[in-house]
Amino acid sequence: MIKRGVLVFSLFFSLTAGASEKLSQEDKKISYITETKGSKPDLYVKASTWFSKTFKDSKSVLEVQDKESGKLVGKGMLICDPLNKTGAISFSIDLTVKDNKFRLNFENLTMLRRDFINGVYDEDLDLFDKDIKTKEDLDKVKEKCFNSLHDSLKDSFGKSQANDDF
Repeated sequence: MIKRGVLVFSLFFSLTAGASEKLSQEDKKISYITETKGSKPDLYVKASTWFSKTFKDSKSVLEVQDKESGKLVGKGMLICDPLNKTGAISFSIDLTVKDNKFRLNFENLTMLRRDFINGVYDEDLDLFDKDIKTKEDLDKVKEKCFNSLHDSLKDSFGKSQANDDF
């Protein structure tokens, strides 16, 4: 009976310890691979439209637009406070479309302080921790911030383009 208790305690401790291990920058990545309907050229056009509607200045966000490969790459910032530590998250976004599917990656996730966003710097505020440290933190960021971006992109692929023929 004592051996089982030790085994259960050891198993619990190893599971909880793994959940709180500090993530490397490479591990701070959120990825989605999603099936949808549409040809690669059609999905590319819809993805470009989604970028322009989702980000205030899509021209400054997008760094790569390659219609042939179906790839859109850029950097963005999202006002979101999933960890109650910050006001926004900056990130790299990599979207690739193929026939009937897309892959959406968010990388280089960096938490930004409210005072940084507002252009005010107060050294006393520099003491708080604003980083995504654990898998649990990353899951909160994904759920509270990035799932909605993924869902809006997926929804934009479901809408038909307006017919330009008058």
